[in-house]
Amino acid sequence: MTAEESDRRVDELAKLLIGGKRTSELLLFCAENYGVQKRQAAVYLAKAREQLKADMSINRQDFIAAKLALLDEVQQKSLKSNQMGSVIGSIRLQAELAQILG
Repeated sequence: MTAEESDRRVDELAKLLIGGKRTSELLLFCAENYGVQKRQAAVYLAKAREQLKADMSINRQDFIAAKLALLDEVQQKSLKSNQMGSVIGSIRLQAELAQILG
């Protein structure tokens, strides 16, 4: 097996983990789809979990900046479609994220 194939399996398992699959389901998935034993499946799962942890290890400032930018997009789209309630909600969330409101 190539490193590329192994990476593809880990990525696939990470997506299944995000989707809420249990360990027992994932072990069965690996056996049925990859033809591997429980031990190798556990290695793939461990790598998938580490990948998810790394993806989620964003610092607070980066998280807030990304969410503020997303809320800017929501505001622009809401303004264009005249959805003032969404505009106000977006502004309120931005203020909370920026700790302007409590």
